[in-house]
Parts: sequence; C-alpha cells; structure tokens
Amino acid sequence: MTESIFIIIGKIIVYGGGIVAITYGIFTWLGKKWIEQIFSERLENLRNDINILFNRVTLIHQKEFEVLSIAWEKLHLSLGLVHGLVKHVKQYPNFAMMSTGEFDYFLKEADLADFQKNELRDSDNKQKYYEEASYIRELLKVKNGIVDFHNYIIVNRIFLTKDARQIFSEVDQILSSASEKYDMARELRLFKDMHSVFEDIGRDLDNRINELEKIIQKRLRFEEA
Repeated sequence: MTESIFIIIGKIIVYGGGIVAITYGIFTWLGKKWIEQIFSERLENLRNDINILFNRVTLIHQKEFEVLSIAWEKLHLSLGLVHGLVKHVKQYPNFAMMSTGEFDYFLKEADLADFQKNELRDSDNKQKYYEEASYIRELLKVKNGIVDFHNYIIVNRIFLTKDARQIFSEVDQILSSASEKYDMARELRLFKDMHSVFEDIGRDLDNRINELEKIIQKRLRFEEA
C-alpha cells in the first residue's frame, strides 16, 4: 500500500512545481503518522517495562516487610525464653504441702513427658526431681527457640538490609551464648556466674534492640503510616 502511494506521488511530481507542494504535504503527513506509530509502540514498551519493574520491586518490599515482622517476633520469643531461663528468682510448687488430690491434679496438668510424670510420682525427692526435669525441658525450649530464630535469619538474609542483618545476627549470637554460659555455670554450680548472665543480656542487648527497632520502623515507613 505504502509503495503504491509513493509510485503515484512520483508520477505526480513530473507535472510541475505546483504539484510539489502537494507532494511535500503528503510526505509530511506520512512521516508524522510513521513517527506517531513508532512513538506509540515505544511508549507502550516503556509502559510495560515500568509495570514489570514496579511489580518486581513491590513484591520484594512485600517480602521484606513480612521477613522483618516475623524476624522481630522470633527475636522477642527467643529473648523471652532466655530471660525465663536465666532469671534470678524461679517459682516451683511445694510438693511437701500438697495433698494427694492436689498432687494428682498437678501431675495431670504438668508440662512433663509421661515418663517424667511417672518418675516424679515415684521419686523420694519430688522437689529436686521436678526442678531438674523442669529445667531440662525449659532449656530444650530455649534452644529450639534460638535455633528457629537463627535459621529464619539465615534463610531470609537476602531480604534484609546490611544493618538489620548485622544486628539480628549479633542478637542471635548473644542469646545463644547466654544460654550456653548459664547452662555451664548451673552444671558447675557457679551461682555468681549464673546471676551475671542475666545482667549481661540486658547490657549487651538493650542498645542493639533499640537500634534494630529504628531500622525496622524506617524500612516499614512507620512515620508515614
């Protein structure tokens, strides 16, 4: 079609200068349409590229928000478990003051494995057995909580900024070290060292957690909400 138009235009040119003006107008019109078509196509391609980029960035930020929220939650769950493990004062039931019915009810609701409940029932020193059994289960929960937090940070580290990743890792190391130090001190009956672990956690973690909170709020654009 376009070639036919140009052939006709070529024939028209031979009829003189007046026709040249018409020919020029046709060329201008065709050029304008061609430019508009090219511009429209490129604009559409650009729009598609922008949409693809925007969708990718949006998905990345959504994943980052999810990771930050879950990591923050797991951090505090682990911190709470460690605090419960190393705190100075622990409360235990007084088995010497329990009636048979009270002991049976307690045993039914106790957070112990079935074999531990049987051993507690048969133990000559129920107080000592229960405190030791409770500690072992509590220590296991602490370790599981720290491992869960640690693994989540490792798996999702690509969605964390460098400063957030660094502080999360430091907190992870502090919690793990604190639980290990406390367990070792308890085994060796180093009561002074056991008490110092609790103080060390507060000193080592307060500033880091406060700084991490600011980083997370900045990434979540908390002030703009």
